[in-house]
Amino acid sequence: MPRIGEDMLDCTFFLYESEDDAKRGVKAGGTGFAIGLQSEAGLDVTYFYGVSNWHVIRNCPVVRVRTKNGRTDLFNFGPEDWHFDKNGDDLAVVLLNPNFEIHSLAPIPTALIQRPEVLFDPAQCNIGLGDDVFLLGRFVDLDEGPTILPVARFGNLAAMPTPIQQEGPAKASRATYCLDMHSRGGFSGSPVFVYKTPGSDITYNLQHGKPDDRTLLLLLGVHSGQFPEEWKVKGKAGDEYVKGLSGMTTAVPSWRILDLLASEVLYTQRAEADKRWAATIERESNGAVAELAAQRADSTPGVSDG
Repeated sequence: MPRIGEDMLDCTFFLYESEDDAKRGVKAGGTGFAIGLQSEAGLDVTYFYGVSNWHVIRNCPVVRVRTKNGRTDLFNFGPEDWHFDKNGDDLAVVLLNPNFEIHSLAPIPTALIQRPEVLFDPAQCNIGLGDDVFLLGRFVDLDEGPTILPVARFGNLAAMPTPIQQEGPAKASRATYCLDMHSRGGFSGSPVFVYKTPGSDITYNLQHGKPDDRTLLLLLGVHSGQFPEEWKVKGKAGDEYVKGLSGMTTAVPSWRILDLLASEVLYTQRAEADKRWAATIERESNGAVAELAAQRADSTPGVSDG
């Protein structure tokens, strides 16, 4: 596993039920992370969104982020501020307005999210069973003190997206990854990354007779929960079925984030914001041109206002 840089940890934030819980670092809640979406209007403008699970934000909507001075700051959201699809996946997003002079936040660019036709194409990303994965999230037993401390967990891709019941608003079976990765409460909403290092693609090695020298890092999905399982035991009244949590972890595919961001409500919000940005840019540009013209007039011999 390549070393994970400190700056990469700053894509994450922690979620709490209330502002008071967030300030005290109460050991309950979940994880989220920031992504950056470039303006669809071609402007040099990026919109920043927080991403987590719906089942987390419905009870724990308050965002706590690290700051550059080693402490934390809050975004006091309520569940109503988050956007989700009531018939969709266990996902929710919220528009963030970070101050990068204060907040130690490193949003994940949407370029790290690929759709299935690219992600699973053998000639492109070629993601498949056994590929290495890791998540960055909240280990609640270490979540205390003046700052927040994201940790990493590691594993492998165990099953390609298959219908698994998610804890989303519809409680429906949705296409979901299954990962051979240990988890526990607090990691829900964590970003899950998939990566390749030179020589790690066994299929390529077999087909070409030489190691694959490519490297790759992508956002695979959003940790959603532990895969439940049921087994039969002998009880006093005969066979009984016991439910528990397996060692497998589930994750919502990352391209579902793009689907959610493309919803009519959020697209319209960005389109309206794009218009305001375009008007601002035009005013500033016209002002700069007028100022430059005035400077040139003042410095040109024989030119006057009279």
